[in-house]
Amino acid sequence: MAYHLLHSIEYTLRLKKDTRGGWKIKQGLATHQVVTVGLPGINEEQIHYLRRATEADGEHKEIYTNLGIDYKKVIKREGTTFKNRGL
Repeated sequence: MAYHLLHSIEYTLRLKKDTRGGWKIKQGLATHQVVTVGLPGINEEQIHYLRRATEADGEHKEIYTNLGIDYKKVIKREGTTFKNRGL
């Protein structure tokens, strides 16, 4: 299944005259990361988690655009609150 997904990605990129193979795509997107931060709540019974993607650079934007993906919405900004169970 992974092979078929990779082939589909490479084919879509080739339609846009982008000849990168799977390894180059992986290397190009490796630095686009997600950061999650856990912050304690006021009453220490809650933990707030904030999740945010790093800013897409030139190569990230190029790959996402050629794949028809909106790079501004690749990873949504999220916030979640959990009850602290004391680790």
